[in-house]
Amino acid sequence: GNNKTKVGCGGFDRNPKQEVEAFLAGKQYEELYRTGGIVRMIPPSRSRPFFEAEAPPIVGVGESIGTVSPISGEGISCTLRCSDIFLDALSSG
Repeated sequence: GNNKTKVGCGGFDRNPKQEVEAFLAGKQYEELYRTGGIVRMIPPSRSRPFFEAEAPPIVGVGESIGTVSPISGEGISCTLRCSDIFLDALSSG
């Protein structure tokens, strides 16, 4: 809405930054925010916890810990599954 959109790209064989820049070339736009990084492409069933013995207890699930679909790159379904796993772990003590 409000004449704003998000543009993003990811992949294995190409440079995502170059792909986005090529897509936007010649278009009039104002960049409001830019972010980027490496996404761990691993399903929840193969994810392992991050742990440091002296660290305060912090819990992350789904995209906050990098779980995304290795096929599509989306993270909502993995986030929902991770949330279920977390709630099961909490309820089982």
